[in-house]
Amino acid sequence: MNSFKSMRVLRVFTVLYRNEYTKVMMLSLNASAHPLSLLVLAALMAALIFGSLIYVAELSFGTYSFKSLAQATWYGYETMTSIGYGEILPNSIPGYIVSLFCGMFGVILLSMPIAIMSESFQQYMVGLRIHKHQLARVYYKNNQGQKNAVRSVILSAYVF
Repeated sequence: MNSFKSMRVLRVFTVLYRNEYTKVMMLSLNASAHPLSLLVLAALMAALIFGSLIYVAELSFGTYSFKSLAQATWYGYETMTSIGYGEILPNSIPGYIVSLFCGMFGVILLSMPIAIMSESFQQYMVGLRIHKHQLARVYYKNNQGQKNAVRSVILSAYVF
């Protein structure tokens, strides 16, 4: 019975769903799903490539800081995402150099979703603003005698 009472919290999501800005955010997330999934695939491939490079660099200098390629790939993923647990570290100069490039590539790679999402969000917000302006024009044509109501509708089309 208490579990049903806790389901009342989910009512918040219905309020969010009715908000037009939340709809714009969901539309922009949906429109950006394909580029973001390609970005995740690129991040996984880059982690594998950098992990392989670090593993080979460490093996060629005789330092066995990574026990397997999977562990080196995990280190590459940690470094790219700036998590850096610090459990495993390279011990040779080439390993440090590969780690440096891995971290720099990760910063560039993780900044791309911001650009993708902001472009999509901006397009949908412009569309919402145009839609509001068109509704205000229709309302103005239908209610020309009521100046105060018309003025408030026109102003609401420009103010978010």
